[in-house]
Amino acid sequence: MTEDDMLKITSRKGSSRVWPHFFLTTNKLRAKCRYCELIYTAQSKNGTGHLIRHMKACKHRPESDQRSMDEFLNKPNAPEQYTYNYDECTAELSRMIIQTEEPFLLAEHNEFNKYIKKNQPEHKPTGRKTVRSNAMKQYCELKQKLISDFANMTCRFNLTVDAWDSSYDYSYICITAHWIDREWNLQKRIISFSKLEFPYNAINMHNIIINSICEYNIKSKILSVTFDNAIVMTSIANMLKTSLESVLLDGVKYRKFPLENNTRWNSMYIMLSACIEYKEHLTGFWNSVYPDNPLLDTHWNNMEMYVDFLCAFMDATKSFSHVYKTTSPYFHAKIIPIAQLFDKYRGVESHSGFLPKMEKKFLKYWTDISYIYVFAIILDPRWKFDGAISLVTIYKQLMNITNFNVDSYKDEIRYAFFIVFNHYECLNGSLNRSSSRVSASSSGGAFAGAALNKLKGLVSQLRPDVVQSTSATSDLAEYHMYINYDYMRSFSEDEANVLDLLGWWRGQRRQLPVMLAMAQDFLSAQVSSVASERAFSALKRVLDEKRTSLRSDTLEMCVCYKDWMDAEDRMQGTKNQEDENSDDETSTESTA
Repeated sequence: MTEDDMLKITSRKGSSRVWPHFFLTTNKLRAKCRYCELIYTAQSKNGTGHLIRHMKACKHRPESDQRSMDEFLNKPNAPEQYTYNYDECTAELSRMIIQTEEPFLLAEHNEFNKYIKKNQPEHKPTGRKTVRSNAMKQYCELKQKLISDFANMTCRFNLTVDAWDSSYDYSYICITAHWIDREWNLQKRIISFSKLEFPYNAINMHNIIINSICEYNIKSKILSVTFDNAIVMTSIANMLKTSLESVLLDGVKYRKFPLENNTRWNSMYIMLSACIEYKEHLTGFWNSVYPDNPLLDTHWNNMEMYVDFLCAFMDATKSFSHVYKTTSPYFHAKIIPIAQLFDKYRGVESHSGFLPKMEKKFLKYWTDISYIYVFAIILDPRWKFDGAISLVTIYKQLMNITNFNVDSYKDEIRYAFFIVFNHYECLNGSLNRSSSRVSASSSGGAFAGAALNKLKGLVSQLRPDVVQSTSATSDLAEYHMYINYDYMRSFSEDEANVLDLLGWWRGQRRQLPVMLAMAQDFLSAQVSSVASERAFSALKRVLDEKRTSLRSDTLEMCVCYKDWMDAEDRMQGTKNQEDENSDDETSTESTA
């Protein structure tokens, strides 16, 4: 063996702690002492006893290293101060099983316990009932803490609600709470995952929602509830308006997001996009098999038009499916491109078979725009009041909605917004407001620069004064100061495009305390019910064929507890991405 062979060393992945003190040859057949350079065999069949004996006797090893080496060679198993604690280990096992969505029976599995015993000789097997009991205790403790935290919060909560039928003839309803915390991070927690008892009607579902809201003591703190577009949800929404306390503006009309399960526009987009990518190969294959009915360039041109049309729906679906990013302020940024496509292809023969029906259904949902989305846009300093009105006007024009009067709508929104502002001002009391402006944060954002610039271009054509505002700060009330002052004056176009909206509001605590309280509530409103849909995707793994006998309270604990653990690490919605892209997460409806 040459010296070059010895220099080609590699780390030994053995279990013995002696290996950091030896160089290994590339083929791992020889070991060379790092201190005296003596060479020994390193074949696994010979073990490491001869290497350990050498390390104890090696005279060239530094004295300090020799002491530490002797310590771990004489005490190889565990740190000196570590003692096995059965209760701590079983508690951690319960958390692990909930987090990994494994059955409680895993704790009793022979191979699992053999593996743990190998790593911890003092390990004592734990029964599934003990694991479940520990998990339930941990969940109840976290639940009480969450209820206590909610009680100390002054913000309002936005809920998403959805129902789901499992493949085992059971139905469930999921309720998820969304809010912006004191550090201006968007938060979400599943607060209820309840089994529906027969009959599956609006009254029972409404009672479950109200009971959950009351359990968490947030009945007077609800700002909005987002449903899917099932007919029964409309009835529930109307019931909630009379059941909830302090409903602003007597409740906002429910609105449905047009992407329905049976339409599957997002799946169609994915399929057609993939086909276009392999246009030449598919054409050659098809024409060789079906020469009498060939694929022509006109077919591909039509397909590309369909992809162009469906892309806006796909983009909107993704944008409204965020967990930790606001969605309501960007509602018009995603709905206007869809309206532009209706306007572009309206009357085009290739789209005449489906577009009129789609447009009719779309207008059924979005002829009127919910106040909550308009208010969210007003609370974006890049748009504010005039910008929001202009975006709504552009949308109405593109969709050929003729019974729309801009001046009347402007008065309607201004009046409604001012009523809500007065409500928050009464809650926050009379506060001193400084007229000095605060530098805004400009990291991260939900707008693509090109998309924002395109919207600005549309607005500037309609109202040139909106985008290029030059108004100055005055001693007016806070409401007028926010509406009139150009907070984006010192921002470049690129900086405005990537504005961190929550970060910007976090910096307005002193200047705009009342408006900040409004922003904290309205910016956490959800455009879609995707949060609940994600819970149903996870449930398919939790409630599999091996766990159909789970009690309803245990199932709720599994779903909620895992969601809360993921929330601590800001990991909600980042796992199992294949489930998030499924076709059952595209239909939405909102009510407040």
